[in-house]
Amino acid sequence: MTDGTLTALDVLTSPGRSVRLQAKLLSSGLRAAPLGGEQLEFSLGSRSIGRAMTGGDGQAYLEYTPRMRGVETVTVGLVESKRVRSQPTQALIFAWERRRPIVLVELACLLEPPARTLPLPRGLGVALSRKPVPDAAAELKRLSEFYFNVIYLGRGAPDELEEPTELRRWLTSEKFPAGLVMAIGPRAPALESTLEGLRRDGWSNVKAAIGRTIDFAETMVRERLTVVIVPPPERGDLPRKAQVAKDWKEVRKKLQG
Repeated sequence: MTDGTLTALDVLTSPGRSVRLQAKLLSSGLRAAPLGGEQLEFSLGSRSIGRAMTGGDGQAYLEYTPRMRGVETVTVGLVESKRVRSQPTQALIFAWERRRPIVLVELACLLEPPARTLPLPRGLGVALSRKPVPDAAAELKRLSEFYFNVIYLGRGAPDELEEPTELRRWLTSEKFPAGLVMAIGPRAPALESTLEGLRRDGWSNVKAAIGRTIDFAETMVRERLTVVIVPPPERGDLPRKAQVAKDWKEVRKKLQG
């Protein structure tokens, strides 16, 4: 019997629009390998919404259409197997109205600077024990309640949470508001590609961004978004149109106008 690990991605859609749910089954351990030919069941609460079989890459897909605005939690579990055993996993389905503005949040601006310590292996990063910046969760929650939907961007730096599932778990434990989690590359082209993909999917209402790094600010200014950097960078010059906040309470005031 092989021990497997299930992961599932958060997805974004709007009410009445179909979205493709995606899960992956890999063997556990350092040399993870895809496990094909296994049935996965997708459920909302106690209600099954369908089954799909993993392919040779370990991936399984299922089409689903949410009917109401909001957030739904989908559980993905392995149907009883003679070859593989695995614990279920979860992902979030975000059904957002397209007219509500979206704010992009760079993970780096939510985390206190790391202690000087050796990083752990991939998937067990230092960030699991990191503390959030004071007031970040509370102020971002206020922004999400009255102004914005939130997309969190994990940019793959060595001292950050690298996997969407880990980032989502950390955000929940630290009481940040629910938001779509996206893992992207650390370079500016990955940010631009992310924005291009959102707009191509019809999300033209990405209006603001909150971050910490200079290249993040430069990219957001080029994309003509309102961008706030918190805290001010110790080195380097920010683009002229980027705003600076000393703390998260000031971030909220700037974005509320």
